[in-house]
Amino acid sequence: SFLIILGGIGFVVVDDVLYSQILPRIKKQKRRRLNFHSTTVLISTGFLLVLGTILYFCCEYDNTMKDMHFLTRLNASFFQSASARTAGFASIDIAAEHDFTKIITIVLMFIGASPASTGGGIKTTTFVVLAAAVCSAMSGRTDAVFRRRRIEQATVYRALAIFTAALLVLLITTGVILSTNSVPISGVDALFEAASAFGTVGLTAGVTPVLSVPSKLIVSLTMFIGRVGPVSLALALSLRHRDVGAVLPEGK
Repeated sequence: SFLIILGGIGFVVVDDVLYSQILPRIKKQKRRRLNFHSTTVLISTGFLLVLGTILYFCCEYDNTMKDMHFLTRLNASFFQSASARTAGFASIDIAAEHDFTKIITIVLMFIGASPASTGGGIKTTTFVVLAAAVCSAMSGRTDAVFRRRRIEQATVYRALAIFTAALLVLLITTGVILSTNSVPISGVDALFEAASAFGTVGLTAGVTPVLSVPSKLIVSLTMFIGRVGPVSLALALSLRHRDVGAVLPEGK
């Protein structure tokens, strides 16, 4: 679990923690504060780990973990919460999970790891930006705010674009899986397979062996898009700052 989390928080955060917290403590020097990106990643990662652990523990307590000791159940819940966002290891029977537990896993796989990490998904920072924008809008603020920092609108737009594109890929992949397989597959299992491919996680609810050739092709393409697509899209959007040269009328 430690290796999964370390690989998922990103090299930028690892570097920041190393040079601002660990090395100064070893050299008995004054530590400096972590940058905004690092604190955002660590807070969101911790939140998702704790929330996932609690939900797994409650949902699968008397199902896939019914024969386990209490501490073993807690351990398995934490391991699945960490694994679902980037690694793809399974300590319980995924196919035997409740549908609600699979939906929880789908959400975790869709969010994925953090920027500049070894994981996939839309990234934790994208999730934080969107959540901050929603909370700010509901509280009547015009700007997205997180930890007393204002997030610029361009960042919010990029996060929304990444989220929308990823959701579209997920829905198309799920649709192809459901429509091209002769073996009956539930909608939750098909969505699970699509989310696992997009997040480059590797978990499956037992669907992969029975996929048709078109489904396997679309799942393979989704893996490629999930690993390369969001990064390329984010870079393309960040580099395309084009001034129209005119003040346009406002539409309401």
